[in-house]
Amino acid sequence: MKKTLFLSILLTVLSFSFTSCEDEDFDPRFAPFVGSWVQDNGETTFVFYADGQGVYTDFNGSFDFNWEYDDYELEVYFLNGDEWDFEWDLDGEILELYDEDTMVTTYYQPF
Repeated sequence: MKKTLFLSILLTVLSFSFTSCEDEDFDPRFAPFVGSWVQDNGETTFVFYADGQGVYTDFNGSFDFNWEYDDYELEVYFLNGDEWDFEWDLDGEILELYDEDTMVTTYYQPF
């Protein structure tokens, strides 16, 4: 009886320890770049909202998007079906977005 109880408790504890918390690790509310960012030359802006949505603005207008991130990657999904994939980094107060398709890094500062 004691052995069965012990094994039941052990299996319960182990099942909780193997549960993934990945979704919580990258909750948009905790992204370090949530906020408003302007490109260093002023041509474009990104606004990242804590609900995983945002707005990109350039000389053509403003475009709504959804976004996801992890430790290194940022995916921006525009409502028209376009997807932009970046590697991101924060260097002090400068947001660096490396475009994986064009191989260009763009620098943004908060505004």
